[in-house]
Amino acid sequence: IAELKKRNARIDTFGVGTRMGTSADQPYVDVIYKLCEIKNDRGKFVPIMKLSEDKITLPGRKQVHRFLDNRGFYVKDVITLADETFHGAPLLHKVMHEGKLSIKLPSLSEIRDSATENLKKLPEKYKRIVDSEPYPVELSQSLTDLVEVLKDKISKIEIQNQPLQS
Repeated sequence: IAELKKRNARIDTFGVGTRMGTSADQPYVDVIYKLCEIKNDRGKFVPIMKLSEDKITLPGRKQVHRFLDNRGFYVKDVITLADETFHGAPLLHKVMHEGKLSIKLPSLSEIRDSATENLKKLPEKYKRIVDSEPYPVELSQSLTDLVEVLKDKISKIEIQNQPLQS
């Protein structure tokens, strides 16, 4: 794509994705489910997380807050626990309730307009095809602290449940 753009190729739109390379008669489901809390015996939701060698899941219900500069450009996003108060604009909104859609879905033109506006607010350094900078996404201190507490708790449980080596 970068090479075609550099050569001023007369192409209006690029389609990139798995769907373009997947046969219609052999469909697939592209779903990942990450459990982040469970209900305990008293009916209270308790944050949990998975620890793997190279990755972890973030525990608890979360919110993402977006921060803008004084010109309206995106600066960073911060992932927080859902009940934390932050000055950034919250990005996650409930769309389902008890298995039913709870909002009016936007039309295709509304989605297109929203995507166009979002791209206008993203600084060029993040949109470059080559040598782009990663958009900053941070974890709140409360979420970071919860991760550390749960990692410690899980590690202690795993150590206690290890069979004795002879």
